[in-house]
Amino acid sequence: MAGVPSLPGGPSATFPVALVRTPVPARAS
Repeated sequence: MAGVPSLPGGPSATFPVALVRTPVPARAS
């Protein structure tokens, strides 16, 4: 969650967005 705003829907909605924003799977790590 580095610089990723909390979207209405939960972390599930932010997870795919983070992957698109950054090619580094930091969330999956």
